[in-house]
Amino acid sequence: MSGESTIFCARIKLSLSLRMISEEVKREEGDRDARASAEFSSSNIESFLVHSMPIIVYDEDGDEDEDEDDDEDEDEDVDVGENDVDFRLGDVWNSFAETSAFGCEVPLEFQGKVIAQYYSPFVSAFQIFENDEDEDDEVDKDNKKSATAQYFESVAPYSRAPMMDVIEKLTNENEKVSSLRVSEIDLNKSWISFAWYPIYRIPQGTSRTDIQGCFLTYHGFNHLNVRRRRRRRRTTTSKNTTTTSKNSNEEENNIDIINNNNNNNNDNKTNTRQLQQKTPTSIPPPRPASLTLLGELRLLRRIEDCKKQRSDDKKPSRALALKPFGLCCYKTDPEIFFAAENENESERTAAMIDGAYAFLRGIKVIHPDYEFFSHHG
Repeated sequence: MSGESTIFCARIKLSLSLRMISEEVKREEGDRDARASAEFSSSNIESFLVHSMPIIVYDEDGDEDEDEDDDEDEDEDVDVGENDVDFRLGDVWNSFAETSAFGCEVPLEFQGKVIAQYYSPFVSAFQIFENDEDEDDEVDKDNKKSATAQYFESVAPYSRAPMMDVIEKLTNENEKVSSLRVSEIDLNKSWISFAWYPIYRIPQGTSRTDIQGCFLTYHGFNHLNVRRRRRRRRTTTSKNTTTTSKNSNEEENNIDIINNNNNNNNDNKTNTRQLQQKTPTSIPPPRPASLTLLGELRLLRRIEDCKKQRSDDKKPSRALALKPFGLCCYKTDPEIFFAAENENESERTAAMIDGAYAFLRGIKVIHPDYEFFSHHG
């Protein structure tokens, strides 16, 4: 073989090698772009989670004036960290003041367009347990302490009172529904569930009546970096030890489901299916699942917007999102809500659905809305 032929063959081999390297680089870039595209895209269910998530705005310095009104014999030990949080349950309810009246706007992608769908929030259930690690009396080692405040809604959605009206009535029955701070509650037992039902504007506007779907979101407190606050038992008591215990003399280990629908004429209590029970086990709520990068950016924008609305207040305020750990869906179209290219997001949604089921079964609580959703959805 001549020298020219050898050089020609070498050039061909070099050209082929360079082409293979170029194609490999393009494949890697394509995979990287696909991953980046997935991170900057989200499904409609994540859009719902981001925009329905309660944003809790509270005063950074706490309620010093109210603390001064506490009993003199009540000891308090507060260990404050730079990023510690401590807010009242009333701050959670207040985050729904606007959406309870006007609905929660959620942008959804539908048929290549972005539409605004509206959802009405309701408090579906909650159980709040006080933190008794520093109580003088003996701690119940069997984890069978009754909830300080609990509520289970069972009235049909179209017959339910607005959320803030329900909270006001429950607070009148038991002030701890709003006055307790997260530093005073058992973070591994307490939880809240909100129900979300679609509402449609008249005129219809950009909302769509053919997009159905109702949701239950479950929220815990054990993932928060809560300020440590230890107190002895208060000498004052609320009107009721729980919002569901006007029949407090009944056996504590029995489940008593009371339906007030037959007492509407002369009964001022909220129509609920009320559950009296002691939690037999202590299973903490799962930690909230992470959002996609786009979802986190949207959530940060919501948090900043909520803080700006309080910027005219004299006291500096802090804001945080109470992320859900569980989810339950009713009559949702998978092609509309769950279609996403991000496999991790699909796994996260499935984990949230499984998390709600496992949590409720673990603490052996009957949640009427969940039972209806899961059996009829």
